Amino acid sequence: MLKFKLIKENGNITNQEQVIKQFQEYLPKLKNWMHVIEIKAFRKTRSLNQNRFFHWPFLTHLADILWCDTITAKDEAKRMHLSVPYTWLDQHTHWKVLSTANLTTIEFEAFIDRLRLWIDEDYRVTLIKPSQTEFNYEI
Repeated sequence: MLKFKLIKENGNITNQEQVIKQFQEYLPKLKNWMHVIEIKAFRKTRSLNQNRFFHWPFLTHLADILWCDTITAKDEAKRMHLSVPYTWLDQHTHWKVLSTANLTTIEFEAFIDRLRLWIDEDYRVTLIKPSQTEFNYEI
């Protein structure tokens, strides 16, 4: 399978020559079948710092508030704030829980903010912000 990056800036493909060259090199390898070309947008997923903050201390504090372990706290948070409705063949509305791994940095930050607001409103507890976190490492 051929994979290459198209870099589009200001409405123009900036690496057009490279893409055309790669495609032309790949064309002779194709068999006489129908082929599908799929173009997907690249999305930067959450950062390592966001991931570290979410798994500790944020989930630890959330688990303490909900009186459960961190896995259950994460599942509950995702169920409440990362669920999207869809209609299945039975014409009923079902809910699909999305993964945090596919969120962009901005979407992940919004998810954390929704969780903080939920805990503040329902439990009257303020969860920490990333700026209130300090990591001390000893070597």
